[in-house]
Amino acid sequence: MKRLLLLLGAAALLVAAPAFAQYVYLDTNGDGVCNSSDALSDVSNSIDIWFDTDTNKDGTPAVCSDGMTEMSIFSYEFILSSNGSVTYGAYTNLMPTMTIPFGMTSGGNDYHNGFGGTTNLAPGTYKVGTIAVTVAPGTNPIVSLAATTSLDANFFTAFGSFCPSPRFDSTIILGLDFMDACGTAATTPVRSTTWGAIKNLYK
Repeated sequence: MKRLLLLLGAAALLVAAPAFAQYVYLDTNGDGVCNSSDALSDVSNSIDIWFDTDTNKDGTPAVCSDGMTEMSIFSYEFILSSNGSVTYGAYTNLMPTMTIPFGMTSGGNDYHNGFGGTTNLAPGTYKVGTIAVTVAPGTNPIVSLAATTSLDANFFTAFGSFCPSPRFDSTIILGLDFMDACGTAATTPVRSTTWGAIKNLYK
């Protein structure tokens, strides 16, 4: 079904050209941005997945390389990859026009999911979904948005767009068509000296 949606998008295109940079990122504290505040806490977390189709990470405009086609979006998929003990829980799709599931796959430290639809949305920044994540206490892992996964070679972090790609599939793919991604932050370790040690003495 995913490939059918992508072919439908590609059929609407007359010119094929590569895209120039977009941005996909994770947010754990609900402020809509990805920065050093987005570290995972022990036990339970909620991670929001965001796609920015027409802006680069540095805030500069991201445009289709043909100079004419809008950086629209009609589908998305993503790969999460952790470097530690993380259990991926329930996922909530937040895109009301994208109700066709691509299927969820999870294994080891990786997780893949995605949804598509037939409505082409305007360029912009979209919170596409939220996933529950449980962290083993004291492990302090990070979760990244990955370009590939051992789960399946056909899984990507990507979005469907009327902006064509070099592959004629209307799929704008992390690691091929853009590089800007931001995952959760590393937890700042407690120092054994100075104020961190002083606070620990009086817990």
